[in-house]
Amino acid sequence: MALTDQVEVLRDRIPYILFGTVFLFIGLCVCGTAMMRRRSEGKFFIWLGIWSAIEGTEYLFGSLADLGLLPRWLLPCLPYAGTIMSFSVVVIALLAFLDLSRDKLRLFLQGAIAAGLALDVAGNALFLFTGSSFKIMPF
Repeated sequence: MALTDQVEVLRDRIPYILFGTVFLFIGLCVCGTAMMRRRSEGKFFIWLGIWSAIEGTEYLFGSLADLGLLPRWLLPCLPYAGTIMSFSVVVIALLAFLDLSRDKLRLFLQGAIAAGLALDVAGNALFLFTGSSFKIMPF
């Protein structure tokens, strides 16, 4: 690979590395702050922090893997971690919104969480058996 090609690849990946780092840092800070609060409204911030950290981790580790900057022992784990995070992010986001909702919207979100958990379990199981995460989630 020529030097200009390497510079282009790095230039394309720098925003993802920066956004991933920021999202991961903010997610960890929000989770840490919520743990210190120890109140019932801290649950929302924990779910919000986990959601942010998952998005940041996907951006950061995906970009670092594309550039070949991750250790070799971590590379076999990336497809499993990416699949688990991709399928669970919807459930975690719905859990964050569940803490903000009331009445009928709360019932709707609980049903959506149940459906999301079913898809999460089915998607992860299908990935373990087939090795492809695109059987349920084609995008």
